Amino acid sequence: MAAHHLGQARLPPRPGRLSDSRDPGRIAAVGLAITTAAVLMIAFGLSKDTSLAYILCSLVVFGAGFAAFAAPNSNAVMSSVSMDKLGVASGIITATRLTGQISSLSFTALVFSLMIGLGQMGPDLFPNVLRSARFCSMVFAPLCFVGA
Repeated sequence: MAAHHLGQARLPPRPGRLSDSRDPGRIAAVGLAITTAAVLMIAFGLSKDTSLAYILCSLVVFGAGFAAFAAPNSNAVMSSVSMDKLGVASGIITATRLTGQISSLSFTALVFSLMIGLGQMGPDLFPNVLRSARFCSMVFAPLCFVGA
């Protein structure tokens, strides 16, 4: 199981239940703030000397942040529409998430291809891989923060 899935697997019921009795928007914002912290951990902590434990910790924090965001965010959206619009709201949530995933993956692939270049991947390109990952993290962290 990937480390970020561990963070997601342990947390979801708690924020989901909490968002039923408290403001789901605030809980989702806290989840995005935690996600922002994890992305910053990667942006500033990733180097050739970074330990596996640090990377795993960053991914667990990322998964926990996403888990704390997803259910309360869906709750906030779904509880703000009338019963006859629930299908539309659910479709918009899914479309928005998929658009974000496709956009971020496309951006990441573009950055990696521009910074690493074409050709055979090898150990000599490792510094470029790190630089690409840090650059993407520095772009995504402010976006998470603004979302929060």
